[in-house]
Amino acid sequence: MKYPFLTNNELVLVDYLPGSSGQLLLRLWSELDSTLNYTNDKILADVTINAHKSSKEIDYDILMPKRLTNWFIDKCEPDNINDYAQYFEFLGTSLVAMSQRWNWADNTSQKFYDDHTYQIKNRRVLFGIHSWHKHIPFKELQAAGYNIKCISVVAHTDKGKDYQYKRCRACYPQTEQFWKNIIPLFNNKNKEGIEYFDFCTLLANKDSTSIIEWVSSQLGSDFNQTKVSYAIEILDTYYDEIVNNL
Repeated sequence: MKYPFLTNNELVLVDYLPGSSGQLLLRLWSELDSTLNYTNDKILADVTINAHKSSKEIDYDILMPKRLTNWFIDKCEPDNINDYAQYFEFLGTSLVAMSQRWNWADNTSQKFYDDHTYQIKNRRVLFGIHSWHKHIPFKELQAAGYNIKCISVVAHTDKGKDYQYKRCRACYPQTEQFWKNIIPLFNNKNKEGIEYFDFCTLLANKDSTSIIEWVSSQLGSDFNQTKVSYAIEILDTYYDEIVNNL
């Protein structure tokens, strides 16, 4: 296999605080992205994270633990762009390898693999991370030619912040002071090269139209219009089971 993976493919990272519904955003993107061919008839997971009703999570296939990124940042102590680039190259290729059964005789694979080098190309890969208060140099990585897109799930309104705080606490009951400290740190980081999305306010307002429109604007021609009704069903279920129980 020939590198670099991120020259020929795209890694989309959803960065969010645990509990602030990033997994729901990953699921919606996956369902509505025609290039991913993701289908899941199940909406919610069978169990809750804890006894709180709103800690029930959306059903979504997580191939690699999100804490892998935290391990890299905290323990490997990256100090230059090459360190980060190598990690995200590894992450992207690993996610492809774990999601695909290889069938070299299948001619349809030519869209994604060059016949002579088996170089992966034209793939989009989704992954969730929790950067907390740490900074990842996405702007510098993008300037160096790496196709990395990071979407930060933040809250900018009082209603959105209230939703974010209540859901984080419902799922992960650290102390009140912990969440009151970490949430502003995350929401107000100077994150160059990152796109902010106030998903929390839209969920608190049950604004499915704006959520679907935002996903559509991200995907452009890759947006799967035929699955909009199912995406709305997912959101309605989430409102009933999670948002209404906060």
